[in-house]
Amino acid sequence: MSFDHLVRLFRVQHWTLPMLVTTFLAYPRMDFLMALILPIVFCQQAFLFASNDYFDRDIDAKDPDKKDRNIISSGILSLGKARLLLALLVALPAILSSLIGSTPFAVNAAWLVLAALYTAPPVRFKKRVGFDLLVHGVTVLSFPFVFTMVASNSFTTRNIAISAILVLVSIFAQLLQEFRDYKTDSLVERNSVIAMGLETSYVALTATLVAALALSSFLVMTHKISALFSIVSALCVCWIYDVLRTWRSGDLTRVNVNTFGHILRKTALCLVPVVFFWIVT
Repeated sequence: MSFDHLVRLFRVQHWTLPMLVTTFLAYPRMDFLMALILPIVFCQQAFLFASNDYFDRDIDAKDPDKKDRNIISSGILSLGKARLLLALLVALPAILSSLIGSTPFAVNAAWLVLAALYTAPPVRFKKRVGFDLLVHGVTVLSFPFVFTMVASNSFTTRNIAISAILVLVSIFAQLLQEFRDYKTDSLVERNSVIAMGLETSYVALTATLVAALALSSFLVMTHKISALFSIVSALCVCWIYDVLRTWRSGDLTRVNVNTFGHILRKTALCLVPVVFFWIVT
């Protein structure tokens, strides 16, 4: 198993940058505490994606595209080595979080259980309507920020509002994924998009974006956070445009591709007005 295989298993290209940004947003210091927090949140996110591939290995093996993405389904990584990696990803954050305190240790432990149950049978939250969105919302994009807030005891109105925004964006990302996999998932399981139908789910998708846009704009306009945080509002506006564009096309299952396609280019374009706004204010 090569380094490239680990990258594919952990999906580091998808979450490393957002993880670093949100972690330092919650606790903007580089000290001993942050030296403990960074490997903890890294292992947490790696465990989330690795455990998802582990428990989904049989289902993913039935779909050629998913089988190619899942190195356990494709046989590149043996079950024994996969279990060893998962054990290490559980042990390291448990040890490090215990050095911070009992509350971070308990929060980390609870999150690891929740992250595993998201995919693991028989609970498998990802196939339970409503729970698939809620659990994804609190375990994926938002948790590095939440854990850092807990570890640094930074419970402010600003941070709680940012947590809510990140949960909304994480729910949005899960909805996009369910739209992407709608045709294949409808053959084997049931999730929120399948239960609500594409058109009703589209309303929910748009609502999460509008709520995230409103809350992020409120934080900036009330000066509770730097004007640079307007990048979130700018991206929400961009995504709302992509959602409306997809609606007009009639092929709703392509909303994931249309929204997250060329994401780095979109982010760079959004930064231009945001930086200008930051300078003038």
